[in-house]
Amino acid sequence: MVRAVGDGGSSVVGRPAVHSRRQILAGTAAWLAAGRRAWAAAASHCSRELISDPNDPWSYRDRGDRCEGTFTHTIANSFDLLGLTHEALTFEIARQESLILGWPLLPRGIHLQARSTPWPTDDRSRRVYYQMDAIRPRTETQFVWKLDVLRHLKVRDDSLGLVGLTDLPVNGRNQQVYVPLGKPGTGPSGAGRYRATFKPSRQMVAVTMTVSKEPDGTRRGQPLKQKAFFPLQPFDVSLTLDKPGIYEVRLDEDLGTPAKKDRHPDGGTPPSELLTFFLLHGPP
Repeated sequence: MVRAVGDGGSSVVGRPAVHSRRQILAGTAAWLAAGRRAWAAAASHCSRELISDPNDPWSYRDRGDRCEGTFTHTIANSFDLLGLTHEALTFEIARQESLILGWPLLPRGIHLQARSTPWPTDDRSRRVYYQMDAIRPRTETQFVWKLDVLRHLKVRDDSLGLVGLTDLPVNGRNQQVYVPLGKPGTGPSGAGRYRATFKPSRQMVAVTMTVSKEPDGTRRGQPLKQKAFFPLQPFDVSLTLDKPGIYEVRLDEDLGTPAKKDRHPDGGTPPSELLTFFLLHGPP
């Protein structure tokens, strides 16, 4: 689950009761057909929401084991999690032919995604975006990502973010959970050190991050050391987690000193939520 302010929610599809043999066979056939449709959609990798130029060979399109390329879109006005990786994962797009990404075994597979900060167009209200999507099954724990598209587009290392997404039960509900990506075989044993990359949509002066262990709710909050945040300029935050499990991470903006009537009972400033998401540390 990633929730910006005003977003959120999830659904769980239940399995209907089936009684007769005919109903069982019909239900099984429908279930297999639905599974084939879902796998066909997953195997295409591509997001149907993105509109790209069919005449541009470097636009967002199916490239066999992934979908990748550029597309144009209106400027997004949201605080965004751009990347979540092990701190040990580094890369140099201009010098590497490929990058091998690793993750733990997951019961529902993983959605790998890479995005960059946008670059301007002649239309001030729109930007050019880069994105890569790859759906990998539950039997896999690594992916060899060819960097030819990135090199052609001259995407900068510091503008690119990588994330892994899966579905896992959290507090009795199925939720979208981020899986930090690293080198193959570098799963955490004990403490894990991660790099989270965020992309602001506007200027801010103070942000606080709160990390909670699910389901016991153990909380740890701290203000970020960086004191100035600018639109579309990514910044990194180090995360060190101890006990394996699922964590909830929330970022809030400090709005400064409010009028007396708007203050919290403890005299502090009401926080403004920017983003909330779940993170998997260790095996599920």
